[in-house]
Amino acid sequence: MTTFVQNYLHCSQISVSVADMEEGLRTILEATVPGSPPYLAISCLWVDNETLFPVELVVFDQDDAMRIIVTYHVLELNVNLDDGHFTL
Repeated sequence: MTTFVQNYLHCSQISVSVADMEEGLRTILEATVPGSPPYLAISCLWVDNETLFPVELVVFDQDDAMRIIVTYHVLELNVNLDDGHFTL
């Protein structure tokens, strides 16, 4: 997700569209991947228009075949994490 956002904000070839899907309206953010590697040419993020949460991130190759699909089922914001989970 972080890589997509960084790429989207700095990419010169982006688009935004809205799709009326069975689950509701989705905004689709699309950006080309820098350097256009053959298997990672275009990335798209689907965002739920009601919750504004990401629904799916898909990366397509140069032939428009889906190479990576990330589906977001649960997104929790500002979760308190116990410092004991981390070591230096």
